[in-house]
Amino acid sequence: MKKTLEKYKSLEERNLSLLKKELQELQQEIEDVEYQIKALNENLLSFDYRNFQYISDFHLTNSYINNLRNQIKELNNKLRRLYKKEENLKSKIVELNAKIKAVEKYMEKLEKEKSKEILKKEVAIIDEIFSRKFNDN
Repeated sequence: MKKTLEKYKSLEERNLSLLKKELQELQQEIEDVEYQIKALNENLLSFDYRNFQYISDFHLTNSYINNLRNQIKELNNKLRRLYKKEENLKSKIVELNAKIKAVEKYMEKLEKEKSKEILKKEVAIIDEIFSRKFNDN
């Protein structure tokens, strides 16, 4: 039973370390997307809308600006999905930590019960030895 619990605990700890690694990668990806959004916003704000000589320049710039806005919108959607995925990973990590603690506590409980059983057996043996000595005399 103890070996099975130890194997289960080590498996859950390995899963936990994998989830933590995945969470770190996800947080790095979130930072990258946030940086991209910031750069696109800065690029969008850097345009001067007043210096157009031809209508074609205006249309090209307007098209480019709309493209930037669409990219920002897509990145914001991606960012929301990443945040949701991050929340799910964090809840899984909390759940695995709880499982590992439960297994540890159960293993401690089994150890205590085992030591109590051993103590009871030792006391029974000692009682038997003393009762024989007194009965023999």
